[in-house]
Amino acid sequence: MSHGNSRLLIASSILFCHFAYSCKQRDTGSKLEEARANYNPVDLYANSDPGQARYIANNLVESKWFGEFSHTRSTGDVKTDVGIPYIIFRLLPVVAKDVWPGDDAFLNRLGLVPEERNKGFPFNKGIGWTGMANRPGSVTGAAAIDQVTVNCAACHTQRVWNHKTGKMLYLDGASNTEMNSYAYFKARSDTLESLVRLTGIARDANGHFDDEAVIQKIIGALKEVMKSDFITSNPNYFYKNYRLNAGKELSKVFDADYEAKQKQLFVENIDVLVRNLYNNLRTEQFGLRLLKFKNYNDPSKHVSMFSLNLDDKVGIPGQVDATGLSTAINSTAGLIKILRDKAAAEGKPFFLTDTIEFLMKAPSEKLLAQIPDASSTTDIMVVWNQQNRSGGQWNGNIPISFYRNLAAALTPGIGAAVDRRMSMGAADFLKGLPAPKYPFGINQNLAAKGKAIFEQNCSECHRPNNSEVYDLGSPLNRAKVITPTIHATAHQNLHKYCSVNPKIKYMTSKGEVEGDCSVQAGKEVKPEDTILLQKNGYNALPLDGIWAQAPYFVNGSSPTMYHVLVPSERPRKFTRGTISYDEKNLGFSWQPQQVNSKVDKFAMEVTLDKDGMTPEGHDKDITYADGKVKYRLNWDWKNLPEPQATQRKEEVDALIEYMKTM
Repeated sequence: MSHGNSRLLIASSILFCHFAYSCKQRDTGSKLEEARANYNPVDLYANSDPGQARYIANNLVESKWFGEFSHTRSTGDVKTDVGIPYIIFRLLPVVAKDVWPGDDAFLNRLGLVPEERNKGFPFNKGIGWTGMANRPGSVTGAAAIDQVTVNCAACHTQRVWNHKTGKMLYLDGASNTEMNSYAYFKARSDTLESLVRLTGIARDANGHFDDEAVIQKIIGALKEVMKSDFITSNPNYFYKNYRLNAGKELSKVFDADYEAKQKQLFVENIDVLVRNLYNNLRTEQFGLRLLKFKNYNDPSKHVSMFSLNLDDKVGIPGQVDATGLSTAINSTAGLIKILRDKAAAEGKPFFLTDTIEFLMKAPSEKLLAQIPDASSTTDIMVVWNQQNRSGGQWNGNIPISFYRNLAAALTPGIGAAVDRRMSMGAADFLKGLPAPKYPFGINQNLAAKGKAIFEQNCSECHRPNNSEVYDLGSPLNRAKVITPTIHATAHQNLHKYCSVNPKIKYMTSKGEVEGDCSVQAGKEVKPEDTILLQKNGYNALPLDGIWAQAPYFVNGSSPTMYHVLVPSERPRKFTRGTISYDEKNLGFSWQPQQVNSKVDKFAMEVTLDKDGMTPEGHDKDITYADGKVKYRLNWDWKNLPEPQATQRKEEVDALIEYMKTM
């Protein structure tokens, strides 16, 4: 056995005690019927917002598309499947324990929500696998190898600590203030680097890095791990006998039989699976380095986005540069394929790592043009009540909900393997998903006063389905992200995943339906309809559930609603990534002394001095119609004389109280 293999096997043995659990099986009779009979979604979501819990109970299958299924689909062909093979994903704390410490909670470090509402689920919320969405009789785990990807819920499920009840509140469709998307991509890269180091392979005498030799070492090590006692003695090690409960329409049991078949398929196809994963992670790594090269190369000006050093911290919780990631990874994947095919046609060896390092020395202008012109890290948006939102993204670049979801699914470079059913099912779910109600106390008399102030000053812009954009002084990095080059590529790619076969059959709570992605709202979708050119401003979005959307603005530069209304008080440095709450100012805890060490595990102090990450905007009053109509945006009161100062302060308090009711 090689040295690398030995180290991996030793790591497996050391972690045995963390992973082993009872192998006992109960005689369940009809397992699916029992799974359905023992399921009450209202009880399951008891620590959710009550309105959301009722909605989920009535749209159960749709909620699974959003929160548990995978962005990619099973094809039954390991050569074209995309994602991380399920078995490898579950083994991450074993084979790369320096990157993924711990046991079943190994994903906690990324800010992915531990799913306490779904007992027995093998992963944290926001992780799904392809076998979940397969109907009996269609492509199932018996014919296809499960692949894992993140899903919508990774960024759009939020925890809030209710200090009055001492319980965690879960919000669906919210912005995950704890999720660090950059740390997720870095962890994927770190995993690859960790495995490469374990193989002990260095460059050959000609200076080439032999990717194939590394792949073979990893394959050998994984084969040895699969023979370990902690796996062979536990028939439910990987799937935990998990039962997908989605009523009579979609229920499955991932039992010992299912797991045995998956393990068999994994070992039989391990060569192709590991090679695909290695190539995909290397390509993704290149894309991230390319994005950093163009837009995040100066740490004094930009958010720390990517690093190959295991100990480096990157990113900010609750933020992501989705367009940058998507364009960098997908354009890189296309280029690598061209170069690999060219080498094969010429009968030459292809060294992937060598090629990447060569390209990074001087990236071509054509390749760099596929990436936004500036850093566009922004806060994750809430996605509930999509029926009231005219366009996705902060400035409405993608107006059709199906294509918003499709674009998000394509971000990690999934390409043609994307599961369009998920985009359809998630669109159904989010269309009417209600915003969560404020969970703390409200002074209704004060809120009534605030309502009149809001209607006079705010409601005209923050109305449902307002498609206009406004430039109110916030950094426009995100507004200008869709350059003409990106637009030309993106609308063609988005449309091609629909135009070849526009009919999409998928399961709903009412049975199987057929969607048509070429016709939306009764109109034929043209390529240019899928994604719009950049706009020099941002939408004034509806404010339903505004209490849960802090920090505020596109770049999260205002920690609380008080700071939105009183611009002169906005701090240049504050804490974010918290889930404890500041009732007085309406926002998550933002001062160091407010941080609750028991629940605020991802608290991070940020300084607003980066490109696109400064606290200007929404700070000047708006007057029009010859000065006859005025909307107040600046509610500063400290420099006013009395009694105006007291009156203005009372108006601020009333506005904040009213926003708790929205």
